[in-house]
Amino acid sequence: LMLRSRIEDKNQLEVGLSFYHLTQPKYNLASSPNQDGTKRPMRMALHGKVQHRFSDLLYLEPTLLLQSTGGANEFAIQALAGYKINPDFTLRFGPGYRMGDAAQLIFGVDYQDLRVAASYDINVSSLSEVSNFQGGFEIAGYYILKIYKKPKISPAILCPQL
Repeated sequence: LMLRSRIEDKNQLEVGLSFYHLTQPKYNLASSPNQDGTKRPMRMALHGKVQHRFSDLLYLEPTLLLQSTGGANEFAIQALAGYKINPDFTLRFGPGYRMGDAAQLIFGVDYQDLRVAASYDINVSSLSEVSNFQGGFEIAGYYILKIYKKPKISPAILCPQL
């Protein structure tokens, strides 16, 4: 479920809730039964985002994500800023934090309907002694595909009434 709403002219709100593995299947991603016959636990994800436009060129977009599955929980926040270079091209950048685990630096670009981003996670948990504060790169992207149908318009013949 997702709700998107515009609040006045400068703000947009997005809140979503999803559930995975509702039937708790006994199968893994390779479609073979788990060795111990255990079920996949149900997973719940809740996300929210508010976009505040300071001008036509600059906006701030704080986001949050809460996930829970099988007793494990994740809570992450981000504060991305966007700067529109031209009508087709926007730069996105900002910090993020996954509670008790990692800090993030995020950089991305939007070009028309294509969005690409890269982030670097810096381990800040107790595992940082093992990882020597080294993190990992992540990249993500998506493209919005649009399919347009040519409308069929029936001809209208207007005759004056006498």
